[in-house]
Amino acid sequence: KQEDLHVDLVGICDVFDKHAEWGLATARGEVRAGGAKPLSSPVKRYLQYQEMLEDKNIDAVVIATPDHHHARISAEAVEAGKHVYCEKSIALTEEELFRVYHAVKKSDR
Repeated sequence: KQEDLHVDLVGICDVFDKHAEWGLATARGEVRAGGAKPLSSPVKRYLQYQEMLEDKNIDAVVIATPDHHHARISAEAVEAGKHVYCEKSIALTEEELFRVYHAVKKSDR
């Protein structure tokens, strides 16, 4: 019953097949009725996040990895020109936090 947010899921990155298949089914609207319109192209599955960050069709990423990956992937995503939504916590150490902070400050994201 949610309104159309004008967002298309165009990629899913997960190393676990079961999780990736669930994400792909969600993006196709098979999990929640009424949640999706047919996409113009199929949702792509990525095994490595670096490959996903290279895709120019992706504007933003949601980072929902184990906590110890958040800072590195967030910084690399911003450096690749992507908008980032990251689960908490963003970093485990002050050094990681400053890496993300500087990546964001140097960008327009």
